[in-house]
Parts: sequence; C-alpha cells; structure tokens
Amino acid sequence: MLLLLISINTFVFAQDNFQDVVYLKNGSIIHGMIVEQVPGKSLKIETIDKNVFVFQLEDVEKITKELLVSTTAKEAVEKKRRGFIGLSLGASFPLGKFADENGGKADVGLQFNLVNFGYKITNDVGIAFVWMGASNALKNANSIYGSNNQSTEWTYGCLMVGPLLNLSSNKKVDVNLRAMIGYASTDAPAYNSYYSETVSSTAFNIGLLMRNNLSKDFALNLSMDYYTTSPEFKGGWHTQVINTITIGVGLAYRIK
Repeated sequence: MLLLLISINTFVFAQDNFQDVVYLKNGSIIHGMIVEQVPGKSLKIETIDKNVFVFQLEDVEKITKELLVSTTAKEAVEKKRRGFIGLSLGASFPLGKFADENGGKADVGLQFNLVNFGYKITNDVGIAFVWMGASNALKNANSIYGSNNQSTEWTYGCLMVGPLLNLSSNKKVDVNLRAMIGYASTDAPAYNSYYSETVSSTAFNIGLLMRNNLSKDFALNLSMDYYTTSPEFKGGWHTQVINTITIGVGLAYRIK
C-alpha cells in the first residue's frame, strides 16, 4: 500500500513538472496541456495563460512531454551571474615597520582600485584581478619635511591576479576569499636621501570581498584586504617592508 501511494505521488509530481509541447509543421511550437484529443483527427491544447487552440493532426509534426520551466527555475537562471567588474576606494592602514617612526613613518592613506574584477569558473572557484594605486603620507610630513621641497608620500601601484574562492552565496549576497600575487611599483619619499626612488617588487594580497547585489546588473562591494610588498631601495638606504590593511567600498557591474 505504501509503495502504491509513493508511486501515485511520484506520478502526480512528474505530471506537475512537465507540459505538453505540440510542434506544428509550419514551425510553430505550442506549450501547454492537451485537454482533448480525437484519435486520427484533432487535438485541443490549453496554454499556461488559459488560451485554447485546436489543431488538425495532419498539421502536427510531433507531440512531446517537456520539463516545465517555472518562475523559480527562471530566477535560478538569473542568479547565474558569475562575475563582476568595477572600482572601489578605501582607507589604507599601515602596519608594523611601515608605520613605525623608525621605519617607513607611513600614516593612514587611500587606496583606489581602478579595476576590481572577479569571475567564478565553477560555483566555488574563480579568478580575481585587481589594478590598484595607493598613497600613504609620512607622519607629521608638513611640519618636519615640508620646507625641503621633497617627496613626503609613499605611493605605489600594483597589478595582481589569483584565485577567487566562494565562501557563501545567496540571491542577495556573495562572500568571496581572494588571494593574489602581482607586480608592484613603489615610489619612496625622499626624506632619507637627496632624491626619491621608484622600485619594482613582487606583491601579495589576501582578503575578503562581500558583494551585495543591488539589482540584476549592479552590486555594492565591501572589502578588507591585507597587502604586502618589499621593495629594495638603492638610493642610500634599505629594503622597506610595506604592509597595509585596506577597508574599501565600491560599485560593480555584474557579469553573466
């Protein structure tokens, strides 16, 4: 008896999730439910919007049963926006020797991501790319170094790429972890030499990115990233480790 009930429920469920599809010889395709059929002569089909059509069988090429695409299924298709591209702005907080008075003397600065890109190749793994620029002024720069007409800011830019891991996602919010490596160019201030210097180095970045989907096309990005690079300066001094934590916000276009 139990098996009979399960079989009946399965059959009803299957019927609810399938629809009749009539393919006509003139190329038209009608979706709905066949409500009447006269063997060898005609059939009557009712569409989802309650329109009723009658066709002669001689005009019909074939009749099939196909999976019904529900509103829920359409929403699931709409959710499959796998990527984003946009820009963001954030506060850059120096850490360790970069902020130390006996080290980099860096103060809180700004970081601007000119390109902030991510794309999920699968549901859980994708690729991230960032093109960014940042600036951290020296602490008390105006009072100590301002009269010397020297550079009083650390400025640096970087191109980075790496894996994007999906930690959590739903229709409104996606949370991703990104770990990137790239090429950095750093301009040192001239407070400890006669001239400033630009040096290239390898940079690393790891951070969390939370994407709030405002609409089907746009998202608000909130991010927190740890950035590090160690340019080796040769203008009379040393290697400077640059470590920062950046908290940013930005707008992105969602990519299908």
